[in-house]
Amino acid sequence: MSPGFPGHCPSLALIGVPLQIENQDYALFMRLNNDTAFTEMHYLIVGFLLISTIIIFIAMFFLARQLEIPLKQLQLATEQIAQENFDIELNIKRNDELGQLGTRFKEMAQLLAENDQLKKDFINNVSHDFQSPLLNIQGYATVLKDADNTEEERIHYLEVIEQETKRLSALTKQLLLLSSLDQKNLPIEKTRFSLDQQLKELLFAKRWILDDKQMELVYELEPIEIYADQYLMEQVWDNLLSNAIRYSEPKGKIIVTCARDAGSDSVVVTIRDRGIGIPADALQKVQERFYRVDPSRSNQSSGLGLAIVGEIIRRHEAEFIIESELGEGTTVIVKLPAQ
Repeated sequence: MSPGFPGHCPSLALIGVPLQIENQDYALFMRLNNDTAFTEMHYLIVGFLLISTIIIFIAMFFLARQLEIPLKQLQLATEQIAQENFDIELNIKRNDELGQLGTRFKEMAQLLAENDQLKKDFINNVSHDFQSPLLNIQGYATVLKDADNTEEERIHYLEVIEQETKRLSALTKQLLLLSSLDQKNLPIEKTRFSLDQQLKELLFAKRWILDDKQMELVYELEPIEIYADQYLMEQVWDNLLSNAIRYSEPKGKIIVTCARDAGSDSVVVTIRDRGIGIPADALQKVQERFYRVDPSRSNQSSGLGLAIVGEIIRRHEAEFIIESELGEGTTVIVKLPAQ
C-alpha cells in the first residue's frame, strides 16, 4: 500500500487510512467483522428462499385449482355416461392437452349417444319385423281351426303361413350374417374362384322369378377369376339381384355385366334395372339397416340387404356405387380388386 493513501484489501476485508500525530506518520487499519457479515448474508438467502417458496406454493395452488375444475367436470361426465346418460355438458375452454381431452370426450359421448340410438332402433325394427309374420302365422293358424273353411281357403291360408315362415327364416339368416360381419376380427376366407360362373348360377336360380314376372334378363359375363370370400360374394349378388327384381315392374328388364376395367385395374360388376328407382334424398340412406325406400313393400324386404352388401364390400376393400333416378331405374356398380 502506498503511504499517504487509503487502501482496501477485499480479500482480507481491511480498510487503511494514514494519520499524523505530532508530525509522526501513522496508519489506521480497520477490519470488517466477518461473523456479522456472514450472518446477514444467511438472512438474505433464507429470506429469498422463503419468499420464493411462498410464491411457488401460491402458484401451485392456483394451478391446481385450474386443473381441478375441468377434471371434476370430466369425472361427473364419466359417471353420467356410466348411467347411460350421454347428454353431458363440458365447459372446458383450454388450448392445452386437457382442453383437447375435453373435446375428444364430448365427441365420444356424442358417438355413444348415436350408437345407443342405433341399438334401440335396431331392436325396435327387429321386434317389428319378427312380430308381423308371427302374428300372421298365429292368425291364419287360428282361422284354419274353423271347420267351415273350404279347401280353397285352407290351401290359401297354408300358403300364407308358408310364405311368412320363409320370411322369418330369411330375416334370421340375414341377422346372423350381419352379426358375424359386425365382428371386425372375423376372418374372411378368401379363395380363387370363377366370378362369371358364380353369377351365371345365381341368374339361373332366379330364372323362375323372372319368368313369373315376365321380365327380360340380359347378361354379358367376361370369364374372370377373383380372390375373395366365395360365400360372402354370393350374398352380395343375391341381395342385389333380389332388389333389382323386387323393385322392377312386370315385363321389365335387368342387365348384368361383368368385365375387367383396364384403367383402374379392377373387376367391375354392374346390375341395372328399369324399375321404380330411388329418390335422390334416399340414396344416402339405402345402406342403413332396416331402411326401406318404399314402406308399402316392407313385407317383401327386411331392409338389411344393402347394409349387408355394403359391409361385405368394405371388408373386401372394394367399391360400391348406387346410381338411380326415380321412375327410371337403378344401376349398382361393384368394383373388386383384380388379384
